[in-house]
Amino acid sequence: MGTIYARLVLDNDDPTVGLVNIGEEPGKGNELVKQAHERMREAEDLHFAGNVEGGDLLFYAADILICDGFVGNVLLKFGESMTTVLSEMTGKEMTEQGLDADERTLVTGVLSEVKKHFDPESQGGAPLLGVNGNVLIGHGRSSPAVIKKMIHAAADLASVDVVEAIEEAFRADAA
Repeated sequence: MGTIYARLVLDNDDPTVGLVNIGEEPGKGNELVKQAHERMREAEDLHFAGNVEGGDLLFYAADILICDGFVGNVLLKFGESMTTVLSEMTGKEMTEQGLDADERTLVTGVLSEVKKHFDPESQGGAPLLGVNGNVLIGHGRSSPAVIKKMIHAAADLASVDVVEAIEEAFRADAA
């Protein structure tokens, strides 16, 4: 489903797919993850990159990361916390090091650019694939700007008919 979404919406013709796991080796993880690894490795229409460890998640180890909902939610909340954590840690460190106003401005500018990668406001919502419709999930505290982005993203999903493409892929696999 993620591959279809990446192809149709993100214009990525050959997205890589990684399985979030506790190690790179195929034999690592719980039984569910081991089975998922085996099935993904055998899938002919999937560009499977293998297991992706937590330390590699932020280094674009794969275009699509697969994990269960619990792990995914923990990772999502952790990533979103990075903007606050980076700001607080950097502010404290700049004070401890006695940076002057110009140095603080330089560091703050760099940090602002880095924070954009973790800011849920910059991304909007995420598609909920596998349901019979175009659904995007966002925070209950999403700003009007994010809601607007989600509406446009839903229109994009509908215009390329992601739902039908996913259904078609499942029908082809069942045949």
